[in-house]
Amino acid sequence: MKYGIFDFSGKNIPELSLWQSAAWKNILTKSGQAREVFYFGNPDATFFLVEIRAVGAGFFGAFILGVKDFQIADDFSDCFKSLKNFLQKKGIIFLQVEPIEEIVEFQNLPSREVSRKFLTPFTRIISLNDDVEEIIADMPQKGRYAIRNAEKKGVEIEIITDFSEKILDEWMKLLDETTARDAFSHNSREYYETFLQELGNDVFMIASKMNEKYLAMTISVFSGKTALYYYGASTSDSEGRKLASSYLTLWESMKFSKNHGKTMYDLFGVADPNNPNDPLLGVSQFKQKLGGKIHELPKKFLFPISFKFSIYSLLLKIKKFLKK
Repeated sequence: MKYGIFDFSGKNIPELSLWQSAAWKNILTKSGQAREVFYFGNPDATFFLVEIRAVGAGFFGAFILGVKDFQIADDFSDCFKSLKNFLQKKGIIFLQVEPIEEIVEFQNLPSREVSRKFLTPFTRIISLNDDVEEIIADMPQKGRYAIRNAEKKGVEIEIITDFSEKILDEWMKLLDETTARDAFSHNSREYYETFLQELGNDVFMIASKMNEKYLAMTISVFSGKTALYYYGASTSDSEGRKLASSYLTLWESMKFSKNHGKTMYDLFGVADPNNPNDPLLGVSQFKQKLGGKIHELPKKFLFPISFKFSIYSLLLKIKKFLKK
């Protein structure tokens, strides 16, 4: 069987995760987030969406994110070997695989520890199978109170599926406030515009506001029967934050998702419950108030495919040492 790059243009495979979809390929390509993005393998057997990204010091790595078991066939060994040979000829130094389902074929291969993970190892998932009153009743008391209190104080909700320039302006404004407050960086306006355009009917925003002032906004993505809380932003205004509108915004995101036939709402990324120093601890405490259960993603794999990987690893160790 022959393996190589192939085109999935115009084809919709709902079983694919967001990170293996044609929409994701277009987002990365048009926004410049990756140097190259392509499908490799055989569309009737084993196949992957592969991202080529800069990893520092002039090196490039390949990444396969969100792969599912149905993408693996009996020809896995031959396809994976062909992919590694293909990447090696392109000067790629390693291949990193982050599945979202257990895939035995990867587990049987020798691999290295992954240092930088794109998909956080733990997430919190809320079941949407019950009716809305039962879902909110299952939330911790603090989250339930925050939602009811925001409603009582008159916080308004806006469901957004038409992403106008004004909406993008408001989103970027809240995002600037959020990143300045929490000390992290965000993507460009062009990236978010591309993200929203390419996902089409599979993406929506929920905004909360008071007196025409936006307080919080979420961006959620439909992927199969799951809705993903992908991005969020909120005001830094002290009076606005007292309204705790972020809880209400996410609650309305869950209800919108349920009304569109989704059975799970994935809060997408929480701290390792066994690590009290996890940098995601703060956001995890926020998400915990919304209920649900912590879910651990499958093991991630790193496969060196060039002798230059040893040089790259040494440079990372030196960089880490100098930061101490």
